[in-house]
Amino acid sequence: MFTPEHARIADDARLDAVRWIGEAILNMDASFDRVTRLLSHLTGAPLAAFSLVGLEKQFLPSVFGVEELEENDDVGDAFSRACIEAGDVLVVRDAMIDFRFADSPMVIGAPYIRFYAGMTVRAPNGQPVGTLFVVDTKPRQLEDGDLAAFADLRAQLEEMILLRTLSVRDPGTGLYNRRYFEELLEREYRRSARNSTPLTYMSVDIDRFGSYNDECGAVAGEHAIKAVSAALQECFGRGGDVVARIGGATFAILLPDTDPKGAELMAERCRAAVEDLDLAHDGAPDGLLTISLGVVAGVPVPELGGVEALVRLADDALGRAKAGGRDRAEHVILGAER
Repeated sequence: MFTPEHARIADDARLDAVRWIGEAILNMDASFDRVTRLLSHLTGAPLAAFSLVGLEKQFLPSVFGVEELEENDDVGDAFSRACIEAGDVLVVRDAMIDFRFADSPMVIGAPYIRFYAGMTVRAPNGQPVGTLFVVDTKPRQLEDGDLAAFADLRAQLEEMILLRTLSVRDPGTGLYNRRYFEELLEREYRRSARNSTPLTYMSVDIDRFGSYNDECGAVAGEHAIKAVSAALQECFGRGGDVVARIGGATFAILLPDTDPKGAELMAERCRAAVEDLDLAHDGAPDGLLTISLGVVAGVPVPELGGVEALVRLADDALGRAKAGGRDRAEHVILGAER
């Protein structure tokens, strides 16, 4: 029997996919604009858009159309949510006589939406994350041929999303890869410096992984890396927190708006989560696979070296953690190291 708990789990999975896709497709507006522009011309509708539908509001990675509609981030939101609930396609020929939308503020007031046609856009894992849609301020309909071409454009959009997510993810673990993580780190560092908000960066390494591979074999080594990746990922629940695989057994963690005290708590959570995996390692003093962490936290000061200096401080702290016995974290507070 489908219960409210099942519904909550399903919604959480969908929202996780929305967040995942949203992070992956940053700075792809121009690519998506080609799809929405073609869709507008194809249907003759004054506005076409691609939306990611979150919990409280939608995000529009691409909008093509008339200015008075483009400027409203909520345009089509209620319709797009209904489209996702419908499962695939939603066509509303005249919203004024459709009981689901007749009282909507966007129907009875600006921008006076009368027509909506949308198709659900899915993430590579199958979760519905948003819609590709058109709206008009007058009633209309779409012919079967138009809907078929609409579906082709939706498929093209989903393929673009798939290729983008593959390009930013590590194939072995599903974590972000090094190249994309460096983009995120640079962007978040600038934001934190500009707004004088704290930032935490961690360099993480699996302890004695070379000997673990020799002892247990390459297959067990890959299993261990995947298990550690999942354990680290599960330590964080906020949208901006990022875990990436930087190298073979090396990871990096980025925590926006996290001060030194929060960094200390999260580093210990990560260390304990890996220890709790209970992966046997005969070459370790306690007989378990563990991690060491180098943690830097505080408000960034670009004049003192920028992202390169931040990473160097974390790597140096990681070296001290390893030299100090491993299975521990060494911390640096930005500003206090000078």
